[in-house]
Amino acid sequence: MARNSDNASATIMVAEDDRINQLVAKRMLGTLFPKVRVIEATDGEEAVAFYREYRPDLILMDLQMPRLDGYAATRAILEEAERTGPPPHVVALTAGLIQGERERCVAAGMSEFLSKPLDQNKLKTILESLLDRSLLE
Repeated sequence: MARNSDNASATIMVAEDDRINQLVAKRMLGTLFPKVRVIEATDGEEAVAFYREYRPDLILMDLQMPRLDGYAATRAILEEAERTGPPPHVVALTAGLIQGERERCVAAGMSEFLSKPLDQNKLKTILESLLDRSLLE
């Protein structure tokens, strides 16, 4: 399990190119887990760079982003994590359920899958299943 540097609470990155979706995810995270640190990336390349800088415990990864899609960004992040430390959990975010999409997410190394619009209860359940409870409080 990935852990952030101060071990006080989880660091979660929201990698989402749509500003409204990013704001919704950030607000939900703040409501559910007020002590969690949230980092925002607006495309796949930025997500990879921010992973290197911040080492988040979990990433909410939009699948369709400019410059580098969520699949490629996830693969790059997990390859980096193989060399540098424990991998983060990556949760796919998608607006549509395309046949075979869940399988592609698993093949890319993603831990879970959420469809948009985000459901706060599902988000909470997934985060609690993937992260140590002490990191969320």
